[in-house]
Parts: sequence; C-alpha cells; structure tokens
Amino acid sequence: MASVTKRGRIWYYAFIDADGRQKRFKGCSDRRETERMAAAAELEAAKIRTGLVDPRQLAYRDHAARPIAEHLQDFKAHLAARGSTSKYVGLTIQQARRLLALASGAEFSEVVPPRTTKRAELDRIEAHIDRLLASAKLAILDAGRIQAALKTLRSEGLSPRTCNHYRTSVKSLASWVWKSGRLPADPLAGVVGFNAKEDPRHDRRTIGLDELRRLIEAAHNGPPWRKMSGPARALCYRLAAGVGFRHNEIRSIRPESFDWTADPPTVTVTAGNARNGQTATLPLPGDLAEDLRPFVAGIATGAPVFRMNQYEGAKMLKPDLEAANIPYRDGGGKGFRFPFSPMPACDLA
Repeated sequence: MASVTKRGRIWYYAFIDADGRQKRFKGCSDRRETERMAAAAELEAAKIRTGLVDPRQLAYRDHAARPIAEHLQDFKAHLAARGSTSKYVGLTIQQARRLLALASGAEFSEVVPPRTTKRAELDRIEAHIDRLLASAKLAILDAGRIQAALKTLRSEGLSPRTCNHYRTSVKSLASWVWKSGRLPADPLAGVVGFNAKEDPRHDRRTIGLDELRRLIEAAHNGPPWRKMSGPARALCYRLAAGVGFRHNEIRSIRPESFDWTADPPTVTVTAGNARNGQTATLPLPGDLAEDLRPFVAGIATGAPVFRMNQYEGAKMLKPDLEAANIPYRDGGGKGFRFPFSPMPACDLA
C-alpha cells in the first residue's frame, strides 16, 4: 500500500515497484494530489507485474518527456567514456545542437556562425541555441525535419563534406538514443547525405613520384614554417604519402602513437581523431620508420610530433611546392592536399 509523508511543506510518497523494491518520490505541497500520484504509481507497478504493461513502453514514455538537452548531456558523457577526445566530443555535440536548432525552426544565421566569429559572439549563439532547445524533446529527432535542416545547410553554402559531418553527428546521437533504450527504433535511419565528389573545393590532384621526391627535398632543405622545421615537414610529407593519413590525423599523432617493437613498426590514430571515426593502426615503410624513430625520440610524451595548426595544411604546403617548382593546382583545377595521391609503393628516403 502506498504511503505519504510530509517534510516541511512538501509531501512525499512511497510504494513498492514492479520488482518488489520500495521507491520514494517527491510529490507536491497538496496531500490529496500527492496521494493521487502515489496511487497512479502503485497501479502502474501492478500492471507491470501482471504483464498488462510492457516496462519498455513506460521507459520510452519517460524518456520522450525529458528535454533533448538532457539526452545530449548523456550522449556527451557516453562519447567521453568510450575514449573520444574532448575535441571530437565537443564538435559532435556542437554540430548536433546546431542541426537540432535548425530543425526547431531557427534561421541559419542564428545558429551557424562563420569561422572568424569571435568568442563572445559564439557564446551568445550557444546561449541562443540553449533557449531554442529548452522545450524540445526526443520528437525533434524526426527524419523529415533533420533532412530539411541538412538541406538548409547546403543551400546556405556549406560544402557537401561539411553537411555530411553534421549528418554523422546527429545520426550518431539518434543511433545512441535507440541503442540505449530511449526510443524503440533509430529515428534517423533514412536520412541521406550529399555527394562530396560534386564539390570541386575538395578535389585532390594526383602527384607523380618524381614530384613527390622534389617536394620532400625542397621541404627538407627549406626554412622553418611557423613551428615546423624543414626536416620535420619532409617527414610529415613522407608519412602522409606512406600511410595516407590526412592533415588533422597527422596533427593528432603523439610519440606514444608509434609502436617501434612491432614488425614492421606501426603508427596509430585513435577513433576520436580518425576521419572515419575508427581507430587505425598502419605499418610504416622501412626507411621512413628508421628516420622517424630518432626524430620522435626527442619529443616529450603527450606532445604533438608535428606541430601544425588546424586548417593550415595548404598554407604550409604552398611554399614547399613553389620551391620544388610544382603547381598547387593541376590543369583541371584540382588542389594539392593531404593525403598525397597516388601513394607511392616504395620508400621515400
């Protein structure tokens, strides 16, 4: 039998749940209303015990009533617990929040600022997104609304690749919501992305082995660029060519990313830093491993092996390409970017 007790001005109720355990919850300042809450909880527990109600449906109902912001916080904690980097977690949550805000009816300019936006304005935008999502529930994870929000991103000039990053973030959230028992199915299973190959800004030009050798030689003999010495840039280019890592993947490499005891030695990029979200461990070509090992030995544990700034891979490349007399773009307008393609099938000492 449910019971009620008073503490101060508030009544609390206790009852035996479907598993036979006593539960206690806060009611309200009105005794009769608290008694009704207790009776409803007791009746619900009885229905579960007799099989009249599926407890999963009750869980879906309770989760559906929670603000989407609470689910986002739980998802953020899940990403951190599985070992994702704080940068990866932050970007995933940020992109999911912005897309959900668009799906809630926000204007593009209200929630997606330019890269040059100052911190104070970014904080204002995040606070505005908080207000937009304050009343949103799990129902906002609707395939039609999210697809329309992605279309808005594309129509406002974001590249297909960037739009796909947003799609991946919000689909990761939806998939986790489903797998954690908060919804009976993945609500965004049918949301489609964009063809990144249609965006010429991201086309990579091919490079011949002779050009690649000239680039590496020019870098090795060249002056420092920002915090990257010439020899460091040469090793960086050789690593990009030898294993196919992209600029930001190479930026994430630390001395502990290498396993010099393996045969052959390997380098690992963790899931939180990998482009496809999966940990990658790749073998190093022989000559490259021999030259990398003493270079890496002089770097402190936890420090980046290659001290490159985000989004500045092309800026670093261009002076070395010019020194090697290699055009940044080929006749078709394709640019020279990480990783270099095709990757040579031999060592670049």
